Amino acid sequence: MGKRKNKALVYSTGPMENATAGPDFPTQSTSVITHVLNNHEHKTIIALIRVFMLDGTKTLIDEATLTISPNSNAFRVSNVSNALTFEVQIQIFPSIDSDDVLISSFGRDAAGNLNPSHRVVHKELTRIDELTSN
Repeated sequence: MGKRKNKALVYSTGPMENATAGPDFPTQSTSVITHVLNNHEHKTIIALIRVFMLDGTKTLIDEATLTISPNSNAFRVSNVSNALTFEVQIQIFPSIDSDDVLISSFGRDAAGNLNPSHRVVHKELTRIDELTSN
């Protein structure tokens, strides 16, 4: 019998518009905070977070690996102040149950206020096959 491979779940916020503030645009986010909550009772998980600028060519602007103990959480703050459009991708390993680990992503403006235009909770994330490579 062959070795059973551990599975990963991969999510994306999809493209997030981040145009400069004005009468026709929401407040611009200067940072995005990605929270990961590990609801496993006995399993430590690894969360790989990648943030991309989507202004033309998709460009990696931040990457972090978080090790999260059972029944705990961690977060990453990423700078998106120079991105007119951005995307956050998160890979959770090992995990095969989409309810074991919950994720949210929130934008913040220059004053540190939450930006409701850049609020993505777990149920709003899109499952994707794999992370975009560097």
